[in-house]
Amino acid sequence: MRGTQMATQEKAKPTEDQTAPPAEESKEPTSKQVATPQKAAEETEEQPAVSDDRTLFYVQVGAFNRRDMAVTFAETFNQRGYPAFVLDPFPTDRREIFRVRIGGYATREEAEEVRNKLQSETSRATDYFIIRS
Repeated sequence: MRGTQMATQEKAKPTEDQTAPPAEESKEPTSKQVATPQKAAEETEEQPAVSDDRTLFYVQVGAFNRRDMAVTFAETFNQRGYPAFVLDPFPTDRREIFRVRIGGYATREEAEEVRNKLQSETSRATDYFIIRS
């Protein structure tokens, strides 16, 4: 029995000829990752509405008690070309709330334009609002 185990172990060990080449990095987008405000701003640098100032304006489009639901909701906006991201719950939250926001706009007016455009794209009533941070 011992000889059989040793032979099996020797077969399992790769030799220099059997080693696999290093895995190539996937060229597919990683849409399952949660975007951050910084990442969203980096991805939308070509949009003139996004600013690097500390005071930025965002459109909050949703708040969820489950991260997976918030990520799915944010992805729908990302697919439509909006820089959406999910915020982790704040330490002061009584319950975990994952907020979905769009933007990083330099002025309130730019954020309001985006909010109005978003509201005009849907047939249902929305309660999107502007956040300054």
